[in-house]
Amino acid sequence: MNTTFTDLSPGLTMKDYENLIKEFCDDILDLMQDGIFISNRDGITLRINKAYENLTGLSNKDVFGKHLSELQDDGVFDVVLNPEIVQKKRPASVVQKLGGSNKIVHLQGFPVFGADGEVALVVTFARDVTAMTQLREAIAEQRRTIEKYEGRIADIIGIQHNTE
Repeated sequence: MNTTFTDLSPGLTMKDYENLIKEFCDDILDLMQDGIFISNRDGITLRINKAYENLTGLSNKDVFGKHLSELQDDGVFDVVLNPEIVQKKRPASVVQKLGGSNKIVHLQGFPVFGADGEVALVVTFARDVTAMTQLREAIAEQRRTIEKYEGRIADIIGIQHNTE
């Protein structure tokens, strides 16, 4: 069944809608709350969205056309997913530390395949997990403090303390 949207919007064809999507693709990407980093299979940066700009302090014009290894060498971030995704042809994830800040970011990268079945693009979603990581560290520190004081109290009152 060959369906067009002309029934929904008189005068607009599927080609019109395709052109509309292309025209507004950048705006759609900028609506996303997660940072989005798009590179080609060779690791050349093609696009980052506004959320990624806000997360990193970079701008799309600053990174467009730059190779991921160049950004890594410049200390923008410490790890990249692109080579693994291209090689294994499957999604991957990693925790990344952003250079010049204490931000910790969870990355999830996905391959986009071309007509030839090879990876054409890598789309990586970045989510700031700094607060969650700091909270986990604070909880772990509090647990250590509690265990330390439990041990001291047990020693004071003469109870054998289990330090497992």
